[in-house]
Amino acid sequence: MTGAIIQARTGSTRLPNKMLLPLCGKTVLEQFLLRVRRITKIQATVVATTDNSRDDVVVEIARRMGLEVFRGSEDDVLDRFVQAARVHGLDVIVRVTPDDPLMDPTVTDRVIEFFEQADPALDLACNNVVPTFPYGIDCEVIRFSALEQAWKETSDPFLREHVSPYIRRHPETFRVGGIESPRNLSHYRWTLDYEQDFKVITAIYESLYREGEIFLLDEIVALLEQCPEIAEWNQGMTVRAR
Repeated sequence: MTGAIIQARTGSTRLPNKMLLPLCGKTVLEQFLLRVRRITKIQATVVATTDNSRDDVVVEIARRMGLEVFRGSEDDVLDRFVQAARVHGLDVIVRVTPDDPLMDPTVTDRVIEFFEQADPALDLACNNVVPTFPYGIDCEVIRFSALEQAWKETSDPFLREHVSPYIRRHPETFRVGGIESPRNLSHYRWTLDYEQDFKVITAIYESLYREGEIFLLDEIVALLEQCPEIAEWNQGMTVRAR
């Protein structure tokens, strides 16, 4: 079974409680999960949060939206993913993160389709092997057997915090492939790490959001081409590890 595992917690240091920031009448996490619901090629969605009591609010939001929940290690995110996949019987894991509240479900579906059709089979498919999409609609599709092997073979804290780098760093063991955007949009930063990022994302939502609908990549690009000053507000921010 193919399912999305959403890593979510409130303990961000650069932008505290960013998952709970208000965004057009909902929290960032709620807006993101509404977008995840539009991914057509998954059969399950699991919100994988920490066992820290401060993340009870994440559990409350997920359950209110009818989603499955798994709680595990705060720092060992790789272990959290492996255990969540085991509990929910996932053979293929789709990894998208609420740090990216502009995630485009149609792009994610394209990556899943690429993974499913790859011959020979892939261990990981993504849309950022070559950065051509905006930074903030990243997604990965990972075979559970590869994730489990990474979990068994690495004890490096960085590699366990960021889930997939071990797989990416061992091409002799794992097959990795990806899709590219027809147009290079990698200069756009649509992720949420800093106040400046939230200013950009809020402006995009306030311009394009319609209750019950999802706006997609092309609409955002059209807006930013019409109002290029919005995209300048968070230029030069540090790129985080994935």
